[in-house]
Amino acid sequence: MSTNVLTPEQTALVHQAASVQGLKEYKININPGSSKGDNYLGIIHSLAVEGNEASLFLILKTAHTSEEVRKANPIPQAFQREAFIYSIVIPRLQQIQEQYAISSPFTGVAQYYGSCLDLHKESILLQNLKECGYRLWDRKKPMDDAHIGLVFSEYARFHAASLAWRFHYPEEFSSLTKNMHQNVVEANNPGSRERKKEKLNGYFQVGRAATQGNAKASAGIEKLRSEIAQLIERSHFLGRDRFVVLHGDCWCNNMLFKYHDNQPNSPSQVCFIDWQISKLGSPILDLAYFFSVCAPKELFANLHKYLAAYHQTMAKNLREFGCRPDEIFSWTQLLEDWNRNAWYGVFLAMMIIKLMLSDAEEAPAMNADADIISSLTNFSSRKEAEFEKRLCDLVEFMVDHNYI
Repeated sequence: MSTNVLTPEQTALVHQAASVQGLKEYKININPGSSKGDNYLGIIHSLAVEGNEASLFLILKTAHTSEEVRKANPIPQAFQREAFIYSIVIPRLQQIQEQYAISSPFTGVAQYYGSCLDLHKESILLQNLKECGYRLWDRKKPMDDAHIGLVFSEYARFHAASLAWRFHYPEEFSSLTKNMHQNVVEANNPGSRERKKEKLNGYFQVGRAATQGNAKASAGIEKLRSEIAQLIERSHFLGRDRFVVLHGDCWCNNMLFKYHDNQPNSPSQVCFIDWQISKLGSPILDLAYFFSVCAPKELFANLHKYLAAYHQTMAKNLREFGCRPDEIFSWTQLLEDWNRNAWYGVFLAMMIIKLMLSDAEEAPAMNADADIISSLTNFSSRKEAEFEKRLCDLVEFMVDHNYI
């Protein structure tokens, strides 16, 4: 395709990226960058910027322009949040890591080339990680031990950098993150307490239907449903002195892996993408979300191992930052936070696991008359039985360990 499918603002972003790479004369080829069901608050395009002597491979993320979709969903706010993470938060974390010469820093993020945040023209331009050897995990399969361990370790580095920023520069941290105590979906949920309760009850119909016939899992879902409003409220303030900037959207389609010698069982690096629902919160929210939707039943027993490796990596980096881990985020505090916030993983698993198992043609589209949560919970899948089993296995594990 020619560049005339890009807006002037998008063309300017590409030109800026090309100039940084020294490309003066080039052509732009544009292709879809994702399949249906891969991304919801943005539209993904793959760009090949081809010069005479070099090429640049990019991802252009653009906004839905339908007025109905934009009215029902926080599209501008999602792009503003993601651009803020890429342009302000990540560079600041990188600066602090360089300042303290962290030996194994957080690096799991794509290169950011710029953004346009004009209404109806929202766009973000990023490095195309797939052209650098990174690959998505097959979303229909639970992750294996090596991939889960790598993700926990990279989240530890990311969270450690955020804690160090907060410790060394508390006023700056507080000022820059003051509007991040809710993600953009939470902030786009106006209405009375009763209206919010009604929406939550509708959401839990998915979990109720999936666990019907399994007494333990069904009881776990009902207990979570009865407590969810209080749990959400409590998560916004308990342990706030340990809150970090979160990735926020921790399913497998938002992480890409690189491998030793291209061996699929030996991941060496992971990069996190899609920061549109990033917010401040307990580090456990990232971990519980990821573990609950990506780990298979046979690896549930390894949870303590993953948490221990996470804390070991975090503590090592915190010490290099000149912080005392036992004062900032001790092992005991981590376990307390896990026990208090593990419910979050089950809450999201009711929606995300079903989405992960769906075929592209089954995956829900953004409905003009519904918000993103309603769109993602009201669809049918041929893998309904597998979804039900995975959710029941997860809920049983959480009930057995008194996490819900």
